Amino acid sequence: MEKINLEKLKVQFKGKPFYQLIEYHLSRTKNTKKLKEASVGTAAMLPQAAQSLVVGFIDKWNEKVNDESFWQKDTSDVFSEITDDARSLLSSFIQPIDDETLFNMFQVVVLSYAYSASDQPAMQGFIRAGKVGSHLIATRSLDKKVFKRGLIVTLILMVIWSIVLEFIPEGWWVLAINIVGILITAWILLSTTIPFLRIYLHTIIAVISSGVIWFVMIVITRLIIGAIVGAAILSPTTGLDQGTEQSEDFSKTLPVTSTPATEPAIPSHYTTYADEANIFSISYPPEWEVNLSLIDDVKFQEYMKQSLESGTPESVVEDIPYIIVFLAGIPTGKGGYSPNVNIAIVPSFGEEPNLDDLIDEKIKASKELFAEYTSFLRIPTTVDGTDAVITESESYLSGRERSCHLTMHMLKYNVIWIVTCTSSATEFTNYEDDFYHVVRSLRILI
Repeated sequence: MEKINLEKLKVQFKGKPFYQLIEYHLSRTKNTKKLKEASVGTAAMLPQAAQSLVVGFIDKWNEKVNDESFWQKDTSDVFSEITDDARSLLSSFIQPIDDETLFNMFQVVVLSYAYSASDQPAMQGFIRAGKVGSHLIATRSLDKKVFKRGLIVTLILMVIWSIVLEFIPEGWWVLAINIVGILITAWILLSTTIPFLRIYLHTIIAVISSGVIWFVMIVITRLIIGAIVGAAILSPTTGLDQGTEQSEDFSKTLPVTSTPATEPAIPSHYTTYADEANIFSISYPPEWEVNLSLIDDVKFQEYMKQSLESGTPESVVEDIPYIIVFLAGIPTGKGGYSPNVNIAIVPSFGEEPNLDDLIDEKIKASKELFAEYTSFLRIPTTVDGTDAVITESESYLSGRERSCHLTMHMLKYNVIWIVTCTSSATEFTNYEDDFYHVVRSLRILI
């Protein structure tokens, strides 16, 4: 593939409103976390000098949401504005500035907009209508202030409520005070939280969420405040000893949360394959078929044996530069598989390679191999307890259908494991979730 050319990209972008580019990213990657990881991964691809400036650059372009006409601008014009601004910013730090760096600066801004929109459902509608500017910003700012004030006022009323109950004797007035306290706090809290939450959530969900907040504050928070205030008022002569004991009792009632696992579970309905020597396993959707006709188990097992025993001697590296050890997918009837997954291993000789450097070399080689090749995402992650990197890319060969690839790279036991899932570009979103499960399911069993 030819190097990125800004002038050609301007021509491709021309004629489409900018909001459609944001919607494209939202439809392509619907997971908010993935959009954030994509933005961070793209920023990591920038030169070191640019990485230190990218946060300020994003903040500067985030101010554009105040311009109601910004989202209706031609994408080509916005592309020129952002890349020209990036060129001006970087000219004092980087010389020369290549088109790929400027394109990545543009991508970081676009992915930042997409991430913000994915996290704020109401924002998507405003983007489409070109009204994301002053209306959304002013509304969100006002409702946020009202929300904070509502919480503060509710907390103050709860403290007063608790103190009053500690002083009055038992009787019908206790019930009356509780009813009044519930009504007042509910009215203040719900009237201030619902408008604020509706900015980010659908109305029904916002109402339910407001009710949950009210319940937590009324029941749990009021009990805690009541107990603390009661202990301070009824036992003023016991000093710090009783206060400490009371605090310790409450600490026992707090829930203990555990850190969630960093690796998602393999879907239970998946089929799991393990090679004959029990060196590795991988899981995939049950309707996929395994094709072992291209796999040389003898060569693979011999290579792994030498790799583990002698650290991959140079003679082995030269003799076995690349091995396909697994292939599965849905047969197309034309001798191929789509979607499909393959596992390749590459020898690691000498010093331990850097995965990012390896991926950069692979991207360079792919650009020479394919008529067109673009890398979209680079996500650091963990697979089988080992550091790994997941990338997403798109390729095109003349006369063939455009393809999308999701690839996991991992270094373990002197071996670079590369798991690649591929489908046609038009079907990629249908299989994207499965692809992420498949590449993360690799397990090294030795």
